[in-house]
Amino acid sequence: MTSAASLQSALRDHRAGRLEAAGTAYRSVLAAEPGHADALHLLGLVDLQSGRAAAAAERVRRALLCGGERAMFCNSLGEAWRLLGDTDAAFACYRRAVVENPG
Repeated sequence: MTSAASLQSALRDHRAGRLEAAGTAYRSVLAAEPGHADALHLLGLVDLQSGRAAAAAERVRRALLCGGERAMFCNSLGEAWRLLGDTDAAFACYRRAVVENPG
């Protein structure tokens, strides 16, 4: 299966709430393409939804370094920081998300 097909399969599982299956599929994309920004970000969202905010922050930070939808990634990183109790870092990320996409 190609990375694009694996990502689409993972998204279907994610949207259906099958977080473990989605996480496995995102990891398979990352095994083939370690710098896949969307897979990193989405695996970070699985971490957030599973109560692993610290892991989410690290994955989303890496996704930002790899490029991709910066506003969305910044927002997700802000959410991870908020859940970790760092409101200053969260606010900075939310602000950056708005700067990246004012709409």
